[in-house]
Amino acid sequence: MKKLILLSFLLSAVCLRADGLPNQPYLYAIGFAKRSVSADQLRIRFSLEAREKESVRATAIVEERAKKVLALLATLSITEQDISAASVSTQLKYDEEKGKEFLGYDVEREFSVLLRDVARYGELAKALLDVPVDGLSLEKIGYSKEKSLATELEEDARKDARKNADRIAASFGMEVVGVYAISPVSFSELARRWPYDFEDFGYAAGGRASKSQSLSFVIPPFTVSREAHVIFLIRPENQPNQPPLQTPASGTPAAGAPVAPPSGAAGR
Repeated sequence: MKKLILLSFLLSAVCLRADGLPNQPYLYAIGFAKRSVSADQLRIRFSLEAREKESVRATAIVEERAKKVLALLATLSITEQDISAASVSTQLKYDEEKGKEFLGYDVEREFSVLLRDVARYGELAKALLDVPVDGLSLEKIGYSKEKSLATELEEDARKDARKNADRIAASFGMEVVGVYAISPVSFSELARRWPYDFEDFGYAAGGRASKSQSLSFVIPPFTVSREAHVIFLIRPENQPNQPPLQTPASGTPAAGAPVAPPSGAAGR
């Protein structure tokens, strides 16, 4: 599914070389393409936490739960390459309101799991809450063929931009004769955020789950989109190519002809 949206500006001939713009008439058009897809992989994040007066005891609780989690993931055919487990972290906790009363050692270990069988998300989430785990959240909804889809959408967005440019140019008695620049984001944004990760797209879902909450395991379709920002060179329709300006035999430049800089001067 593709929705066409246009934002274009027809600009007169200007000389803005300092801004990187063409020194002839041009048109800035934007093409859009998007498609609704069903998720086929999920990124799940959670942590194992324990607080005890003795750090050894708290660490043992977390490690015991970690063994249960790894065994559970193995039963769901989730391989090690799809599991990211951080090292155990330990912090001393005090109650500042009671004169820094020692509360215990907080031990935590974070996990991130890629689930490639979306249909088993509900089964996995319920089993994890029974371990129990803390802060269970659906970090990202993904699509395994995202790279090939992105390539298709980028091509569709460029075609959309060209179609929009042709339509707008024709309404002003102009025609597109070339392309000056192409970007997947606006040119002002490109300059501000460079380098830019153009491969990053998807649908992120936040929120935490607990045993007391009513869990919803329905994963809705999500939309992947791409843009094409293009500066097209234009000219009046049916205008023949202009011959280069000639310099008279006397050596005096013709009106409008470029003048060579004096010897030693920097020319652009």
